[in-house]
Amino acid sequence: MANFFNKMYTAELQIGTPKQKFAHVVLDTGSADLWVLSSQAKGHGVPSASYLNYYNHDKSTTYYGPVSKWSIQYGSGKAQGYTAKDVVYLSNDLKSEGFTFAEATYVEDMEMDELEPQDGICGFARGSASTIEGSTTLTESLTAEGEQSTSVFAFYLTKHNEQGSKLVIGANDKHEGRYFKTDTMKYVPITDDYGYDVSGLWGFEIVSISISFDDEQKSVALWDTATTTTTTTTTTSQSKHYGIVDTGTTYIGVPQTFYDALMKHITKKRTDCFTQYGSTYDSYVCQDVAHPSRHLPHITFQMYDEQANVQKFTLTAGDYMDDGLFVLTQFFFKKKKKKTYIYIYVNI
Repeated sequence: MANFFNKMYTAELQIGTPKQKFAHVVLDTGSADLWVLSSQAKGHGVPSASYLNYYNHDKSTTYYGPVSKWSIQYGSGKAQGYTAKDVVYLSNDLKSEGFTFAEATYVEDMEMDELEPQDGICGFARGSASTIEGSTTLTESLTAEGEQSTSVFAFYLTKHNEQGSKLVIGANDKHEGRYFKTDTMKYVPITDDYGYDVSGLWGFEIVSISISFDDEQKSVALWDTATTTTTTTTTTSQSKHYGIVDTGTTYIGVPQTFYDALMKHITKKRTDCFTQYGSTYDSYVCQDVAHPSRHLPHITFQMYDEQANVQKFTLTAGDYMDDGLFVLTQFFFKKKKKKTYIYIYVNI
């Protein structure tokens, strides 16, 4: 996988007979569809550029379609076109015959410049998150066709713009110890009970979030569903907090209800941090970019594992700061359930 400024992680896919290469497809656990740029997309929100790759179904002998109209809306950006079927290669050893994917003939509000080239998106959520009726995800299809023995997969994402990110398919990792240490892995149950409009995402319940400064002995719980303790806003024992793992999102999304209070606590020992207002969302920035992590706390998320034991996951300031900009931003979701709060975790 290629790392573009810690914002976008892409891999190469191939489609058709003979194979057509798509060098930079975003691997996204926050969606389930596979789509690539159609040769018909040029000039329709998509530049005609040598650094992008376009699917030409007329050049594939295994193409079948078009099947139906298609569109997808992301947190930012959207794409539309039509679905089709063809052979899709995730690698030279992994292929799915007659896989249903989408040809995007129009794209809006997506980065597709030379610094961040994007040929499409491959969804790694579960099949129920797909916008294509009756479709499976690529990993589900590979498992069903016997191309792999299990649908287990894992991402190793580098930081600081370093290369070497990996997608590992299957239960056995030949790089054991280099990327993943299975004996120290922590597991939490996946749930669809997060109250968002889209099911099939990798959601999990969060027990508490707390912050701790190096010069203070005690951590401060921003809220704790086990004790109903909160320092950010009013909550009750019926309130639920959930996280969603999303490798296709740049920032860590925080519910709008908690964002201002959270940032106030995090920056209470800094006088150079302030809100930067934007047309799409607001963000916090700190002017002292020479010392971006100065006097900022650790943020600890607690979750229950399958045995109901509390597991802790801690972010340092170096994890959630990038050149003086917090990679925490506020999101507002349409929720099916009241008193549920959703956080998006990604690329940290």
